[in-house]
Amino acid sequence: MQHKKMSRKTRNQMRDQQAWWDAHDASKQAKKQMKVYLDDVRPAPDGWVRTYWPEEVIELLKTGKVTEISLDHDLGDHFGRPDGIDKERTGYDVLLWIEQAVVLEGFVPPIIHIHTANWVAEERMKSTRDNIIRYAKE
Repeated sequence: MQHKKMSRKTRNQMRDQQAWWDAHDASKQAKKQMKVYLDDVRPAPDGWVRTYWPEEVIELLKTGKVTEISLDHDLGDHFGRPDGIDKERTGYDVLLWIEQAVVLEGFVPPIIHIHTANWVAEERMKSTRDNIIRYAKE
């Protein structure tokens, strides 16, 4: 049996469909506290809700039920976004949203873990996480 190589468009459609189901499952879990894992490749650890896109994480954070998040930076193919904008989306986008929400709205951030293999991005993300913690204490 020969396997065909999947096109980028097909991969994105499958990922978006899986993301919808995961978000649907996540919304069911939003009634209770949750841990959220952002990664396009690695599976979430047991007890964590897996998300693929920063927007999913932000929507879950807005529920106030998220106690911990773990963020990857590089989220693979960023083309084919539903909004038509071809801009790279990363776990860093989630940190920027949290930082702004803490400063402007008094948002209480969850515990933040970073699990990216991109060491340059990891340093930037850790620095932003440290800022978030400092702002939250003020």
